[in-house]
Amino acid sequence: MHAQKKEPLDSLSFYTGLAQSSIAKNHYKNAIDYTQKAINYSESKQDSYHKAVQIFHLGKIYYDL
Repeated sequence: MHAQKKEPLDSLSFYTGLAQSSIAKNHYKNAIDYTQKAINYSESKQDSYHKAVQIFHLGKIYYDL
């Protein structure tokens, strides 16, 4: 058997994908929650660019409500 490298579930792309999927299903509460997790993840990695992108996405979600 080969050991498979396990990708962390706590990642920007993971949360962004969940948020986009939630928006497609009109589950805006979930999309807001996942986007906030992406913002928190960006903060933990001190990634100001992606934090700003996620804040923009959060604003778009609220605007579309």
